[in-house]
Amino acid sequence: MNYELDVYRTDPSWMFRQSPEGLYGTHGLGHITRVLVWSAHIADQFDGPLRRAEFHWAAALHDVERWDDGRDSNHGERSARWVLDRFPVLRPDIAANLDLDLVASICRGHVLSDHLIVDWSDELLILKDADGLERVRIHDLDPSRLRLRTISPALEDMAWTLMRVSSAKGNTVESVRSAAIQLGLWR
Repeated sequence: MNYELDVYRTDPSWMFRQSPEGLYGTHGLGHITRVLVWSAHIADQFDGPLRRAEFHWAAALHDVERWDDGRDSNHGERSARWVLDRFPVLRPDIAANLDLDLVASICRGHVLSDHLIVDWSDELLILKDADGLERVRIHDLDPSRLRLRTISPALEDMAWTLMRVSSAKGNTVESVRSAAIQLGLWR
């Protein structure tokens, strides 16, 4: 069966770190795909117009240029550059119909502290909460730090469940997809 989110799968070859740790570790494909799941789920509950294709692609690409699992404070900027420079070459069919500047802006902004963000978009707000929910994988989720108070904190238990189920199956794009379908989160 085909699902809407299948379009936004992160190709493993796009990842800077091609090692098993880079592909399947803390900030690897499992993490990226769970952020996509949470972005879509939060968006479904969000009241207001959204540029869904752009922020779903931002979710799928936000960590492609991560160099390590440490702070790596410049990975948002590098991922933004990748979106503008490489994505149109690798996926011209999709890039031609996207506002790549918005996708890049979301990638760039997802690492910044809130007080440093000058130009908030609803799409960035959602991605930051989706990425925040994924802090369960490092046992560091603080629901009070999530921004969409009426949506995101209520997803904490489900975030733990999705992380446990998908990690037990290999922490791959397919393991997250399978777990999310099982939990009714992949649409």
